[in-house]
Amino acid sequence: MRAKISLFCDIPKQNVIESRDVSNLYELPVNLKSTKKLMILFLKHFGLSAPEADVTEWLALVDRVDNLKRKCKNCISW
Repeated sequence: MRAKISLFCDIPKQNVIESRDVSNLYELPVNLKSTKKLMILFLKHFGLSAPEADVTEWLALVDRVDNLKRKCKNCISW
């Protein structure tokens, strides 16, 4: 799958980052931060350095989304 994405997106195969195992969309940044691969690629590409990100508030959001008491039954689309 990585080779195919790399080919069609015209990026090196090692720059394709896979993240499948998340229960909701908000977990994706936390998952990517824990692997550190995205940050390393980003910083290396742009020649930057950065301190470790504090994701405490983001983790609280993920927890709230995972433990919602009610779900939306109606949806509006255009």
